[in-house]
Amino acid sequence: MLGHILLSQGKSAEVVSRLNALTKPLLKSARGSAAESDAAAEVFFILGEALFKDFSALGPKDIERKATEVGNLEQAYTAAARMGSGQWAVGGLYRLGLAYSSLASDILQVPAPAGADPAAVKAQLQQQSQLLQGKADEFYGACVRKSRDLEVYNAYALGCAQKAVVDETVGGSSTGTADPGKVASAREALGKNPNDTAAREDLGTTFLSAGDYRRAKLTFLRETQVDGTKAVAYVGIAAALMHLGELTDAHDALAKAIELDPGLDVGRANMAALRCRFGDIEGAKGDLAKVHGTPDSPLLDADWAKCK
Repeated sequence: MLGHILLSQGKSAEVVSRLNALTKPLLKSARGSAAESDAAAEVFFILGEALFKDFSALGPKDIERKATEVGNLEQAYTAAARMGSGQWAVGGLYRLGLAYSSLASDILQVPAPAGADPAAVKAQLQQQSQLLQGKADEFYGACVRKSRDLEVYNAYALGCAQKAVVDETVGGSSTGTADPGKVASAREALGKNPNDTAAREDLGTTFLSAGDYRRAKLTFLRETQVDGTKAVAYVGIAAALMHLGELTDAHDALAKAIELDPGLDVGRANMAALRCRFGDIEGAKGDLAKVHGTPDSPLLDADWAKCK
């Protein structure tokens, strides 16, 4: 889409100019099909992104303009949230949380006017800052609830749970090198029997432990092709996807593991860890209630008991 290209080129003013002209027709699209509504929502979200970029460039000396711009941001992002799929709603709520939090921080740095009582001005600014931060927290909270209800697990949802700026790529790289001896041993077993799911599971776990997440994912995926009932393979897929930043797919893989084997402790424990990261404390505790002791698995998420 042109809007994405212009934003990547730093032409936010042109994005705002072009998309503002489309807003009225797009509001009518919201009453069309689901695909039309979602496309319209994406446009409003891109408009919000362009406005947010300009908003973020403003500092305490531009506080009045910044206070005005946050209203424009709210209009764009809430329009996107009303129309489209969960990703636009969660993304918009996350940005609004960031925007109001930024405003709350900047207002504290506004100098007292000449002749005014500095202590009185400071007290007034602190009060205004608390109100703005409260508004930010409301957006973060709404974002966490929306993420939980619609099962949207992405960088925006993670930022809402943490109430902070996050790396929007979320995932790490996949550059690890697995132990050649372990890889050779597993591949030798697979050479004798390509359907040896235990050997394939060992190979996937070896790649995962070494940080070679892409090979780990492919190896566990191959295991599900050999035997689609192997719940632990889906746990392995989810673990690799988490590291790669494919969070929604990781959730879906864990859900599949639990569907196949509701009693698989490592599946429940890892789902609890994922829910906990995204602020779904109640959901995490529900999963943990079905875990028996500490799961004995190399695939166990290190944060599995964080919400216990």
